[in-house]
Amino acid sequence: MPSKELTDKLVKKISNEIYSSHFYLQMSLDLEEKGYAGFSHWCMCQWYDELSKAIKLMSYCHRRSVPVKLSAVPAPEVTWACPRTAMEAAFKHERAETKGVEELMTQARMEGDYATEDICRWYLSCQIDEEDEIRKIHNKIVLLNDDKNGLMFVDKELKEREAPPHHHY
Repeated sequence: MPSKELTDKLVKKISNEIYSSHFYLQMSLDLEEKGYAGFSHWCMCQWYDELSKAIKLMSYCHRRSVPVKLSAVPAPEVTWACPRTAMEAAFKHERAETKGVEELMTQARMEGDYATEDICRWYLSCQIDEEDEIRKIHNKIVLLNDDKNGLMFVDKELKEREAPPHHHY
């Protein structure tokens, strides 16, 4: 079983993933209200991904006999001025999450907890992919200089993201 310090960090990571899911759900709602159905869809898919990662980590904790006590999830920011500022916030958020995974992995490595280090490696790979995807979306928006016609093209493109199974949105 992981140490108390590592256990606390694992539980904190679960809470962070749940917060991340709320963050993207709120972003989805806000962008939908602004008429960006594709951006909203992309954020809703991201909501599902974040919640799935929390569930995966909870399952890992149970398999390692790590007690999980969830804490209250703070409310995320409620609105963003436009898709560009939403993607900037998403990128900043994911960078912070990546740093958290790196700290968790460092702790696991210091303790010689190879199983936790292994799941952190998986998380780190996910984080790198998420940062890259958001960076690419943001770069497209910046290249368009927030042009409404161009944003509608990106919005349509984001609507193509494969939805998770059993989605109803």
